[in-house]
Amino acid sequence: GREDPPACEGRIDPTAAWNPELQKSLMEGDERCLWAPTACLCASIRKCQWLPHPSGGERCYGGWETDRIVTRVSCKSCPYQSDCPEKCEDSYTPCMCAFSKAGCWWDPLRDRCSKQDEYGKLQTSCDDCAWQDKCPKLSVTEVSPEQWSFLGDDDVGWLINVTFSRPVMAGPTLSRSNLGVHMKCQSEEEAGRDPPYFVKFPITQSWFSITDNFMVIDARGVPNPLKLRLCDLTILDSAITDKDYIPFTGTEQG
Repeated sequence: GREDPPACEGRIDPTAAWNPELQKSLMEGDERCLWAPTACLCASIRKCQWLPHPSGGERCYGGWETDRIVTRVSCKSCPYQSDCPEKCEDSYTPCMCAFSKAGCWWDPLRDRCSKQDEYGKLQTSCDDCAWQDKCPKLSVTEVSPEQWSFLGDDDVGWLINVTFSRPVMAGPTLSRSNLGVHMKCQSEEEAGRDPPYFVKFPITQSWFSITDNFMVIDARGVPNPLKLRLCDLTILDSAITDKDYIPFTGTEQG
């Protein structure tokens, strides 16, 4: 008959040291790594590696971690990792180029990021990257009707026209708060309270339109006899942004 296997005596074979090469099938089974389709997505998952695949090309595989080493994606495969040395040619958008620590500028004629000259005079323009500190902020250049006008009067009407310094669109605050754009109003009686009291009337997105630099608000929907209160049009921070997603910081904070 068959011999019984030897009893387990609880001893560890000192020659059976762990070797990552022997764990290849286990590493390849790391599903988190296998789902990463690019080298930089692979690099965002701890321990994953970007390695050649037997059928060609490269794929993301699981790796390992010890006290001395954590496997990772090489800077050659993904140069955008925070600990990789920066190169101008690795910046593929104007703003990446402008904020690179490698001393770069965006060359619009060649449509690429290039090394600055030795005097640093070649700078990325605000037309290419408006996020730079030197660039003009998004602002309101005109509001009509003028202050102290009576909305609803025959010579004024109900439309409020806001002109911005450049083309704009609805921003993220509008999806988070119904007060992203609102009328902040106060009557004489409310102003005399201690503390003074304000009434806020939301301006819903269906009551205004945005075209290029212009925002037009139809105030007829505001559920308030506005002539009885002094009102200010209030736009909160990031309720409006420009086409580069740079926010209008608002007419007031809060």
